[in-house]
Amino acid sequence: MRTDLRLGMASILFSVLLAVNTACDLKRLRAVFLRDATVAEQTATSSHGSNPTTISADENGAEIEDSIPPASQDLLELATATTTRIVLKDADGSGMILGRDSEGFVYVLTVWHAAKDGIDRIDFFDVKTFPKPFAQLAYPELVSHSERLDLAVVRAKADTEIQFAKVLLMKSESARDPEFAYSSGCSSGEYPTVLTEKITGKNRFRVLPDGATSGPTRLMWVTDSPQQDGRSGGGLITVNGELMGLALGKQGASGYYCHFREIHNYLIDSNLEWLVRCDITGN
Repeated sequence: MRTDLRLGMASILFSVLLAVNTACDLKRLRAVFLRDATVAEQTATSSHGSNPTTISADENGAEIEDSIPPASQDLLELATATTTRIVLKDADGSGMILGRDSEGFVYVLTVWHAAKDGIDRIDFFDVKTFPKPFAQLAYPELVSHSERLDLAVVRAKADTEIQFAKVLLMKSESARDPEFAYSSGCSSGEYPTVLTEKITGKNRFRVLPDGATSGPTRLMWVTDSPQQDGRSGGGLITVNGELMGLALGKQGASGYYCHFREIHNYLIDSNLEWLVRCDITGN
């Protein structure tokens, strides 16, 4: 009886400690996210003017709180688990996990201008080890790319016992374009952070190489904040946690993200349609 009682008490104590540690992990994750987001937003404000997450003032000097809600805890966890750091020789970028196949390969969507000269390593993050990566996969192989869209898919093989999250690509648009979204990426080669983004438009843009006078267009979202270095290849995520765009670059005070329809068509044309809406095994 005493042995059973001791075992029961030990089991209860373990459960309590596990819950406390998990709660501490989540609080630490959110604290780091909010701290870095605040620093990044202050930097963007001082360098590029008004930022959608800052507080402004009206004509009478009264503060006006921005209407964009902060990212939820679930979205913060999703972002940190699906955003990767793309480690290059001279600079770093970002990428988004789209899925994993039955052979254990993890597939990451990123930008072609980061992948074209080869990637040294991909770093993966989760709640338990954040801000340190829980897995690092060296020299991923290029699966597909599009110079026109500046998109690329790379893959790397991982041990089967290592679990990876993935982000779902947005399937369809609503009648109205969203007024805001959340960007995830690794600013200056650091760990992933989440920033609020105000959507200012959606249009087809002609991106011309140096010296070119004509070329194809691509559909992109436009935000009122330029991406920081290292966030190219990071995601533009809806409030529901779906991938609606991929960070391509900046011009002036605007950021540009490849539209999900372009990503969808690119994956289909690359015979990667199973990544459009897949589960963790690729089925």
